[in-house]
Amino acid sequence: MNIPAADNLHLHETADGIAIPLGPNSNDKGCLFAGSIYSGAILAAYRAAERRCVEKGLSGGLVAKSATVRYLKSIVSDGRAVAVACGAPVCKPNGNHSVAVTVAVLDAADTPCAEFSADMVLMRKRVDGTPTPSTPSTVVAVVDGRCPPKVCKAPCIPVP
Repeated sequence: MNIPAADNLHLHETADGIAIPLGPNSNDKGCLFAGSIYSGAILAAYRAAERRCVEKGLSGGLVAKSATVRYLKSIVSDGRAVAVACGAPVCKPNGNHSVAVTVAVLDAADTPCAEFSADMVLMRKRVDGTPTPSTPSTVVAVVDGRCPPKVCKAPCIPVP
């Protein structure tokens, strides 16, 4: 990974996920800081979605569209974020692909301590090579029954 924030948190990829070491990520209570748990989980989700897209022969810019976390138990040891991509990437009308990912954050005894889910979006490349923005920015609304001048190649969607 080439993400300076991950380096600063000492997060690193292992064979089965993202390691979240307690030492540099402990809070004032002596357990893993919630922000470090979230960071490890989103990195694990990113890598799982990336692998799934590569398996399907897809490429583009991968981003997180949304994510939620549920903290179940304090982690007083090193943690590990293990992610699973749920199903195949789903092609959206704008040509981007969505991948749902679930992540379990475990303590050193493999006890689940946090649950994380994310919707990752693989943005297709435009003709000029730049990624296509994710919806809703690529959806052009119909105003007064007419489409505005095209600023992109997205379909016009009537606003109810």
